[in-house]
Formats: sequence, C-alpha cells, structure tokens
Amino acid sequence: MDISELLNILKWRKWVIIICVLVTLLVVFVATWLTPPTYVATSTLRIATSSSSSTYSDYYFADRLITTYMNIATSRPLIDELVKQLDLTTAPSISVGQIPNSELIQISVEDQDPALAMTAANVLGSILITKGSEFFTGSGKSPADVLKEQVDRVGGELDKLRNEYYDHLARYPDDTEGNQINAEAVDLQQQLYFELLSQYQSLLSRETIQSNIVSFVETASLPTSPSKPNKVVNLALGLLVSLIGGIGLAFLFDNLDSTMHTSRDICKVASSLQPIGRIPTITRKEKRILSPDGNTRLDEAISNLRTTFLSVNEENKGITFLIVSSLQGEGKTMLSSNLSLSLAQSGKKVILVDCDMRVPGIHKIFGLQNNDGGLSDYLLGSITLKKTIKPTNYDNLHAITSGPVTKKPALLLESSRMKTL
Repeated sequence: MDISELLNILKWRKWVIIICVLVTLLVVFVATWLTPPTYVATSTLRIATSSSSSTYSDYYFADRLITTYMNIATSRPLIDELVKQLDLTTAPSISVGQIPNSELIQISVEDQDPALAMTAANVLGSILITKGSEFFTGSGKSPADVLKEQVDRVGGELDKLRNEYYDHLARYPDDTEGNQINAEAVDLQQQLYFELLSQYQSLLSRETIQSNIVSFVETASLPTSPSKPNKVVNLALGLLVSLIGGIGLAFLFDNLDSTMHTSRDICKVASSLQPIGRIPTITRKEKRILSPDGNTRLDEAISNLRTTFLSVNEENKGITFLIVSSLQGEGKTMLSSNLSLSLAQSGKKVILVDCDMRVPGIHKIFGLQNNDGGLSDYLLGSITLKKTIKPTNYDNLHAITSGPVTKKPALLLESSRMKTL
C-alpha cells in the first residue's frame, strides 16, 4: 500500500477522524473545566553539609544527610504536627525534592486553597528546622551532655585535691616531699580538667552548628495561578491523542469494510478485470452532456472511453457492452448518452435505445417526446420499429425512447420482439 492509498483512506474516512477529534476534545474540555483548580506553594531550605575536606566519604555523607531530611519532612510525626498546628482534618498533598547539585531542598504543598498551601509549606519547613536537632541527636543524652558530666566530675575532684593540698600545706609546711606530691596530683588533675573542658566546648560548638543545620532560604509565597488543571496542555494532548486514535480507527474501519469504493478496489477483488475508463463525478452545476468545444473533464473522460471502446470492438469484431449499476442515479443514462454521442461525433452511426421503462431519461437529455411512439409501443406491437427511431439534434445519432410506462416492463423486455430488435 503506497502513500496515495493511505491518503485516500484518510480522505474517505475523514468523518471518523473529525468525529473522534470533536468527541475527545469535548470530553477533555468538560473534564478540564469541571476539575477544581489546585495551587502549589514551595518553600526552599538549605541542609548545611559543607566541610573543609572534599573526600568521597564527605560527599556520600552529604547525600545521605539530605536524603534523610527529605524523608523526615514527609514522615508521619511531622505531618501530624502540621495537621495539629493548622487545625486540619487531613493533610494536604506534600512533596519534597532536591535541587540538583546543591544543598537545597524544596517543600511543595498542593491544595485547592492557595493560602493554605502557602501556610503549610512554611509551617512544615519551620517544624523541620525545630525538630531537626532532635532527629539528628536522638532522644537520649547527647555526646556533649555525657562529656559535660565528665567535666563536672573531674572538676569536683580537682577542687577536692586543691583543698587537700592547701590544708596539708598549712598543717605541715616543712613536709616538702608530701607537699610536692600533692602539688603534682593537683597539676595532673588540672591538666585533665582543662583537656576535657576544651573537648566539651568543641563538641558543644559542633552540636550547636548541627542543631542549626536546616535553615530557610526562601519562604513560600501566595500562588496566584493554579498549577492544575493546565487547560492548554490538556487540550493539546487531547487533540494529539484524538488524531492518533481517529487515524487508527479510520484504518481499522477501512480494513473491516468490504465495500468497494473505487475501480482499484474492484481490481483487487477481481484481478482478471481491468478498468477501461474512469468517469469523474459530475456536480449539479456542470453539464451532463458533452460540450461543443470538448474541453471539460467529462469530454476528456468520454473521449478516452470511446477510444478504448473502438479498440476493443475492432479486436473482437463486434462486442456487447453492458452499462449497469447497483443503484438508481449512479450515471447509467448519462454515460450511455455521452458515449453514444461521442461515437456519433467520430463518424459512427449510432442508435441509442432507452430500455429503462420505470424511470426513463434519454428523451430528457436529447429533448425528445416519449409518449408518441417508443420501445414499449413497439414491444406491444402498436407500431413498427422504423417509427420508433427518432433523430436527435446531433449528426449520426438517433434514439429509441422508452415509450409510455407499462405495468410489467420486465415481461416486455423478455419478449420475442425484444430479441428481434
């Protein structure tokens, strides 16, 4: 099947495509306009993961940390807290995503109320910041708390050793050896205390930074236009899908249709038959009879048919041509009249016989009387054959009109006088 045949199928089934497109667009239009609009508000937060080093383990830790906070943002405890703070019955639609190649995450809230979407995005970000430290350190004691207890214990022991040293020095000032030993014990305990205190301060500073690891970069603003439904996109997709579906249905219907619409279809079924001519469809505004100058579409088609007719007739030394159709009004009278006229114009003597006794039309085309002697009168024996032959306004062309309409034309056409004719 070539491209021209495909285009002919689409042309023949164009109403299938048009109806499919119109119905689909109507459904999409109604569904889009009946869908309540929803709004999306987005807040942007930073997860501080930067460090002085740039090893693979640091990058891996940063990626895991951001993923962890993204999962925490949509966890049940935070969603329940959001519902509680906003006094809602159900939570709105929430999604969290990371901006590629950055430490930024975006919290997007979708709802039919734009103000609620904005408020929920900001409140959820605040909850994540507040709860971030708790989720990071856990519910038990932090390392700084444990180290603080050690610092306090060592500090208490240092004070005790100092008191014992000063007390022993006051009571035994001449005990040089004992006082030296007590002084060294105080110095060692003091070194331990300051070392633990330095570690505690460093760890406390680190935990303070970690507790503030999440911060707002941009709060959500009030959305002014709905994110859904996107009317233009929906209609465009509906048009595309309907075109594809309509074209598919056109080819499906054509494949299931056994009707023959063109001479090419006939040749496919009856491969031994070849068309001898193609007559164009004549509109009501066009003449149904050959023009004097012979420059119309009908003239050219009839001329080609006449040439084929004469060639076949000469090869077969006389042949019978049957002009027939399945329905009334398909052009039998027009074709036979024009072919007869074309043969007459080529110099052949032609008699055109109108055997259509139900809806005769030859007399109308050539302007002849039909009730003053025709084929039915001859078959009934009312007149002789010579009297039925009527001249037309064209040279070499005569006609036998059908005559008055009878009740049983089939019997007349099967009579012996018809065979004699």
